Amino acid sequence: MSDKPKGIDPLQDPLRPGYFMNYAEHETEAEMVLRKLACWLGVGGYSAPKVDAKTFHSKIVDGVNMAIESEAKRRCADLERQLAEAREKALEDAAVCCIELFEAHQIADVIRQLKGQSA
Repeated sequence: MSDKPKGIDPLQDPLRPGYFMNYAEHETEAEMVLRKLACWLGVGGYSAPKVDAKTFHSKIVDGVNMAIESEAKRRCADLERQLAEAREKALEDAAVCCIELFEAHQIADVIRQLKGQSA
């Protein structure tokens, strides 16, 4: 099993935005990181002529919130599906118990009738 992380690390991607548009030579490392994170999160920033800290902070926070919300919705849907399956199984089990109890009462009635006939 490999210890390599899955997916592409946007901070290590050598083909990051900026290299194509000649921004890299004018950006600080922090600006490069902000642009890369925004692009990696899919919230824009690829063609922004400059990296404005407030704008990119907002874009990155929005992107992280969207990713968290998406994952939360996926997990909720999974839990709702599991709950529905558990309820269905519980109802099936309860139905089987009711049938078995009903059959046991019928057998007990038959036994009582047979005992009554032999007395």
